[in-house]
Amino acid sequence: MIFLGLSVLIDIAPSKQEFGIYHCECTDSCAVVYGVTSNSLTLDYPTRFCSVLENQTSTRRRIINKVETNQFLLEIPLIMFFEPRGVFGFPDSADQGGYYFSFEFCGLTRKFIFDTKKGYEPFYFRYINKIRQKMDEISEEFSR
Repeated sequence: MIFLGLSVLIDIAPSKQEFGIYHCECTDSCAVVYGVTSNSLTLDYPTRFCSVLENQTSTRRRIINKVETNQFLLEIPLIMFFEPRGVFGFPDSADQGGYYFSFEFCGLTRKFIFDTKKGYEPFYFRYINKIRQKMDEISEEFSR
């Protein structure tokens, strides 16, 4: 029980993360996913995204290599590593889309989708607003 309590307070910054937003009621790819690793950024438009907890396919990808990426990494509570759920709220149920977030830590990848409406995220994930902020920051990097 003590470990569970501490895992809410301890933040980690996995060196491989993906942030995205998607809408499944579209004809083409209506998803944008930004990836961050220790030395590169990726911009991806997955062609099959609506089963996000499975592997997506991609046809259009841009990569920026050899860039300082620490400012784009999101610190997350350690408890997210142990979170058994992958879906929070009802993402894309009213065609408002959903947020996508994944990270790799200790060799394991965790994937999550969140409703864009506030109030569905877990109480300890206090960074849901920062997902959109990080996507905007990375988008600016690709616009340069």
